[in-house]
Amino acid sequence: MGASTGDLVDRAAFQTVSAQDQARLDEVARQTPRQSRQSKGAWADALKAAHPDLSAADAAAIVGVVKRVIARRAAFRTVSAQDRARLDEIKAATPQLPGQSKGAWADALKAAHPDLSAADAAIIVGTFKDDIARRTAFRTVSAQDQARLDEIARQTPRQSRQSKGAWADALKAAHPDLSAADAAIIVGAVKQDIAKRAAFRTVSAQDQARLDE
Repeated sequence: MGASTGDLVDRAAFQTVSAQDQARLDEVARQTPRQSRQSKGAWADALKAAHPDLSAADAAAIVGVVKRVIARRAAFRTVSAQDRARLDEIKAATPQLPGQSKGAWADALKAAHPDLSAADAAIIVGTFKDDIARRTAFRTVSAQDQARLDEIARQTPRQSRQSKGAWADALKAAHPDLSAADAAIIVGAVKQDIAKRAAFRTVSAQDQARLDE
């Protein structure tokens, strides 16, 4: 089957719930039913909003997903009243613009509030910390490294209508030692996306010779 015991135990179908608890969860689900085309995660968020004391485990049991997936959602991360007030103030100062993605909004929040952490930004925009932490705006670069990357970008500037990926490939061609992480910072993309590109996949000399034959 290819799944670990922990993964299976964590799934809603394998969690033992008493008849009393099941009746309670059924009532919560009845009061806040899943909307048409609503994802399980979004439904869990709606359940939490309507029932603030609802745990991630209970929400996972209701929507039928793994507990840890729900526990990572912003709605289920515990924030003190003081921190919540601080984050609400940041949110009010830099609201999400029409059509703006969560990632782009997080970038705007970081630009307006340089000390904002990825964790706090994730809570504000309602997404996972890991997704925000991977974004260029939230990666810390020393002044020396930034100067080096700026020089690389100056030597190989982005062409008109050139995609970020294509620009990264051009940077790699001009600077063979450039890492995917550095290229991602220059072009403003996620490292994993750049690392998957053919230009950035490392091939040993032996394998390269075999491929060249």
